[in-house]
Amino acid sequence: MPEAIVTERLTKRHGALVAVNHLDMAVPTGQVTGFVGPNGAGKTTTIRMLLGLIRPTSGAAWVLGEPLTSAAAYLQRVGSLVDGPAFYPALSARKNLLVLARLAETVDRIEYVLDATGLRGRADDPVATYSMGMRQRLAIAAAMLPNPELLILDEPANGLDPAGIREIRKLLRALADQDITVFVSSHQLSELEQVSDRVVLLRTGELVYQGALTDLLAGQSAQTTARPEEAGDVGALAGIIERHGWTVRAEDNQVIISAPADAAGTLNRLAHQHGITLAELHTRPPTLEEIFFDLTEGEGGA
Repeated sequence: MPEAIVTERLTKRHGALVAVNHLDMAVPTGQVTGFVGPNGAGKTTTIRMLLGLIRPTSGAAWVLGEPLTSAAAYLQRVGSLVDGPAFYPALSARKNLLVLARLAETVDRIEYVLDATGLRGRADDPVATYSMGMRQRLAIAAAMLPNPELLILDEPANGLDPAGIREIRKLLRALADQDITVFVSSHQLSELEQVSDRVVLLRTGELVYQGALTDLLAGQSAQTTARPEEAGDVGALAGIIERHGWTVRAEDNQVIISAPADAAGTLNRLAHQHGITLAELHTRPPTLEEIFFDLTEGEGGA
């Protein structure tokens, strides 16, 4: 699978501060890649370098096969949303898009992007009457005007309520289904988990993980909860599990185990071998948010 974005040892320093440090990253085409990290991890700095807004201190990058040093060669094929939308509030969505489309010579795409973002029904209303979610959708519509092969979005769900976040999630998934590559940063980790095919995780400007989201989730311990029929068996069950090498804690007449996702069968067998009957046994896989905080523990805000 070809890559839409490739970076090699990409670095950005601000004086003594290293914002991005030797970042080696590959973003495949036709997928949604979530870009995750705490505040100050280097996400926005990386995006600004990819869009030619700031220059790297060292390293190299390629976007749609073109080097970062030739940003003009690829930017017309890239749609972006950085720092939030800015529109004329008194004008309608259609007229705002017309202003932008005339500059890009893409007037013929206005109706398409209004349809794609679900704004056609309100296209002639002043933007001042729009909710935050509608303004974010309009910003994505503007980013789609050039008929981009790649969309780079920095916190597109920022400030949205749950309904607005769901709207953005559905839109991003629909865009990827049209073979548009989406590279999206967000601190809304539960939403990234639902929409992303891959994730890139940064911590203090350095790569922690990149790859398929399913692989990341599968490689982590799951939480299995077991409740014996007899409350007096909780201590014995915890000891059995501990001797098996799993992390366990007793809590409210049950034991909570951190173990592989397929541990439930083994746990049930161990309990049976020691004469303990389980009244309840269930496993919950880790979420992206839990993995994120485990991997970035001790860092600054999310």
